[in-house]
Amino acid sequence: MSGTVIITGANGSVALGFVDHILSSYPTYTLLATVRNPSDANSTKLSNMITSKPNAKAHIEDLDLSSLADVRSFAEKTAERVESGKLPRIKAIVCNAFTWSLSETKYTQDDIEASFQVGHLSHYLLILKLLGSMVSDGRIMLLGSNTHYPDRPHPLTKLIAEIPEDMEEIVKPLPDEPGQEHDRGFQRYGIAKLANVLLMHDLNTRLKKACYPPSFTK
Repeated sequence: MSGTVIITGANGSVALGFVDHILSSYPTYTLLATVRNPSDANSTKLSNMITSKPNAKAHIEDLDLSSLADVRSFAEKTAERVESGKLPRIKAIVCNAFTWSLSETKYTQDDIEASFQVGHLSHYLLILKLLGSMVSDGRIMLLGSNTHYPDRPHPLTKLIAEIPEDMEEIVKPLPDEPGQEHDRGFQRYGIAKLANVLLMHDLNTRLKKACYPPSFTK
C-alpha cells in the first residue's frame, strides 16, 4: 500500500499525534509534514519524532499559509513530483493548520484577515491545486471546531460564528469595538472553521457529480 499524505501545521499539538499515528500504523505511506517555521521548538519535536522511526518515509516541508503565492508554489511543485513519479499519488490532505488572535485583528501579506486565510482560504487553494494528483479513493480532512456552530453558544465567547451579509467583511472585518477584541478573535476563528464545514459539504457534492467516489467524516 502506498500513497502520499499531506498535513499542514504538522508541528502543532494535535498534528504531532496524527503524525505519530501515520508513521506507526501506515509506514508504507509517504508523509509530507508541512510547517511555517522549521526552526521553532515544535518543529524540533516533529523532526525528532520522524528521526525516531528510521524506516519512515517522511519529509518536513516549508509551507506558509499566510502567503497564497507560497501555497500555489508548494502545490504546483508537489503536483510535479507526483506527475514525475518522485512521490506516490496523494492519498490524503489533512487541513490542520490555523491561527488566531484574541487581542487584535491581524492580516496576512495578502492583506486578508489571518484566521480566515490560514485556517480556510489557503487550504481551499491547496485542495483545488492538488485534486488532480490524488488517488480515486483519496480523502480530504477539513477540521472544524466547537466554535463554528452559529446556533450554539460557546462558553469562552459571547459572539457566535456567522457568515455576514457582506462577504467582504470576512476577509476585511470591521474594526473591533473596545472590549470585544477577545470575543471577536474567537468569532473570526469560528467563521474560518464554519467555512471549512460549508466547503466540506459543497466539495463532497461537486465531486459526486464529477463521478468521483468521495466521502467525508463527521
